[in-house]
Amino acid sequence: MASQISQFPSRSKTSFVRPTEQSEWGQRGKDLDKRQREDLSLQVEHLSAELAQILKRLGYYVDKSAESTDEAECDASKASLIDRVERTIFTRQQRVKFFPAELFADPAWDMLIGIFLRELNQQRTTVSSLCVASQVPPTTALRWIRTISDRGMFTRRPDPVDGRRIFVELTDSALTALHAYFASAHK
Repeated sequence: MASQISQFPSRSKTSFVRPTEQSEWGQRGKDLDKRQREDLSLQVEHLSAELAQILKRLGYYVDKSAESTDEAECDASKASLIDRVERTIFTRQQRVKFFPAELFADPAWDMLIGIFLRELNQQRTTVSSLCVASQVPPTTALRWIRTISDRGMFTRRPDPVDGRRIFVELTDSALTALHAYFASAHK
């Protein structure tokens, strides 16, 4: 195999070689013989070890056990957030047991936290279910959905399966704002 070889000096004074032509790699390694694949595997191992050392020196050390701990903390944090949103919705619904419902009509907020909870639970929200969640007449709810969409907090997407149905989703800015609100309001 006559090819050009490039030398890549490393800090550990070990040199790694790499073919400079794409064709020498074959079709994703299929054309390489066993010895070439082993050599390549060793080079990748050495490069990975060297990269890990460099990252460690720079303070980017990643402990694999810490990753699973971070995932568990993230899951616990998400469960805690879902619990806070559910409690907020529950307490809002409890007010009507003690006070006239007309005093607390706030369909925009009910829609925002209702759709936020559904998205946290990885559920899609239809326009009709959002109208029900708002606890106001459908025409009022539709007007609020339009207003919230115009303000850049909702996006409306047609259902690819059923053309009669429209899904409503929070925009990234609305998601960010709701996360920030629940983080600050429930410390």
